[in-house]
Amino acid sequence: MKMRKSVRFFATLMVSIMIVSAISACQPSATATPVASNPQSPTSEQPTAEVPAKDSLVMLSAESFTGAWDPAGHTVLANVHLEQLVFDHLWEVDWASGSTEYVPRLALSWGYLADGVTLEIKLRPGVKFQDGSDFDAEDVAATVERYSDPTKPMGFFWAEQMVGTAVDPLTVQITTTSGQPYAPLVNNLSFISIMSSADILDEAKLKAGMNGTGAFKFVSYENEQVNLVANEDYWDGAPQIKTITFRYVADPATRLAALQSGEADLIERVDSEQIPTIQADANLELITLPSIEQKNLVFKWAVPPTEEALVRKAISYAIDRETIVNDIMQGYATVADSFVSPVAWGYAPAEGFPTYDPEMAKALLVEAGYPNGEGLPELTYLTSVGFYPKTKEYGEVIVSNLADVGIKCTLQPMETASWLNALYTPNSGNMVDTGWMPPALEPDMTLAALYKNPGLTTGGGSAEINEALINESRMVDPVQRAAYLKDVVYPLIADVMPQLPLFNSMLIYAKSTTLQGFVPASTSDLSSIRDAYFINK
Repeated sequence: MKMRKSVRFFATLMVSIMIVSAISACQPSATATPVASNPQSPTSEQPTAEVPAKDSLVMLSAESFTGAWDPAGHTVLANVHLEQLVFDHLWEVDWASGSTEYVPRLALSWGYLADGVTLEIKLRPGVKFQDGSDFDAEDVAATVERYSDPTKPMGFFWAEQMVGTAVDPLTVQITTTSGQPYAPLVNNLSFISIMSSADILDEAKLKAGMNGTGAFKFVSYENEQVNLVANEDYWDGAPQIKTITFRYVADPATRLAALQSGEADLIERVDSEQIPTIQADANLELITLPSIEQKNLVFKWAVPPTEEALVRKAISYAIDRETIVNDIMQGYATVADSFVSPVAWGYAPAEGFPTYDPEMAKALLVEAGYPNGEGLPELTYLTSVGFYPKTKEYGEVIVSNLADVGIKCTLQPMETASWLNALYTPNSGNMVDTGWMPPALEPDMTLAALYKNPGLTTGGGSAEINEALINESRMVDPVQRAAYLKDVVYPLIADVMPQLPLFNSMLIYAKSTTLQGFVPASTSDLSSIRDAYFINK
């Protein structure tokens, strides 16, 4: 990452920009536009000087925080939500525009050099970190290398280690260690939280707090509550909201009660049964939108017999996912038919993806040597309660479905912290319920993280899947890459079935009608809070 004294001539910039534009243009055309009920009147105005509106926001999180703040050191969504406000991205999707094109943030422009492998980025001048230090190319280079480090949890989002080089204080080049093209690079760089290179050299400081260039500063964390304060020196203008409290509240009913009483302004993961209550309250607004998240049934390969492919497939064919979506989720989800959400770039229905077929499940058990489930141990199925909606309810459906084909299974609901530990423990049980919300539309953020051997949560995989994922990640032609995903990668994963995507989630938020300017994203990005404000009623 040493800085070069000479600035590389930018002659290839226009060609490179065309390449980036081609990649961006392949984002899904079906924009996931939020749908709001109880909308504000178009005559709603920003607060007047005579009667100041409130300027403090309370959001109730459905997930607990890690309590350690290295952005590359976890894959926990609650922490990611904080980082989206304390740190900045190089570029990001402007969800409010209804487009999935990228708009610049800390980067002013970007494009590939003539080698088609090295991405050169021009950076915004005059930006400072919240500790007062200057932002420059060394920070971007160090951040990219840390995020792509295969020993870090965020390294699961990358096919290989990246190399960053600061050409001058405002020019940085990013390339691969293999020297091969890396198709997901621009998409992956859209979500990383740019850290100070000095902080990255100080592990203790990095874990103790957050120091970004973003619109809000980290203040404290205590009793499952994180407090942020506005960065009055923010390069894009000080936010109107001056303080934010993120508080972990596990119980959905408690979250809604707090919103109704005015104790909270914004809640997430609303249960479908709560929707009529919210719609009937003139002080509340419901927001729903398709999500990039899929809910998955993780098979633990370290615990027999779920290391056997035939058993995993038998379980997959035994589960009635349409009943789960229609009766349990009440239509606020769609049945999964692939290994990425329809919101993700490169989505296509997967050939060989299991459907509800109890007779097929029974036949697979016979082929595996367990006719009618004879010889199988009683399986354990772990799930969280309070974070994801309806996990216990549809877990009971799954246990019943498995019993119908002769598979005995015990459902173990767990509070969120214990479940999170079990999710990443190789031998915690046979199956674990979880969701996967990649922070960008890049399909490799799901495929490389969950299906590359060893999978982040399954601990299993295959050499054939690994090879296919490496091949697709080097296809810079988006048409060729999309076809390879559809024709090779997805069928190959379906044949191995490391884990079963159950359904595609829908994001459901509820907020006070006095909160304006909040535009949620299909990736659950909360960056729009930096432009939010309150009105008086």
